[in-house]
Amino acid sequence: MLLNYRDQMEPKFKTRGFIKGTLIKVIEDRQRHVHFEVDLDGDAETSDDRIEVIYNTSFGSLPDYGPGAEIIACGDFIVDPYSPLKAVLHWLHHSPKQKAHDDGYLVINGQVLGLRQ
Repeated sequence: MLLNYRDQMEPKFKTRGFIKGTLIKVIEDRQRHVHFEVDLDGDAETSDDRIEVIYNTSFGSLPDYGPGAEIIACGDFIVDPYSPLKAVLHWLHHSPKQKAHDDGYLVINGQVLGLRQ
């Protein structure tokens, strides 16, 4: 479903998104934000089924991970023409202000991140 939104909706289209996929690589890690390339269909040979997943490490440090890690994430999905994968899933953590934003989360190899402590 999210790949259909990425391919058919206008830039900056936003909705809630949930994914389960495989970590391919880290796109970048800067300013407390780690950007992952995540494959959604399990076929590492094709690259048209991937989105960028962004986690803010201010909401919890990342466990050990590497290519092949299982990724589950829930957050804001945005069609983003500036992303190398044309779509991002971010806000993968609790909202620091009550009701200011919907909570999200990230799971890496079964370890849940971003929830309120």
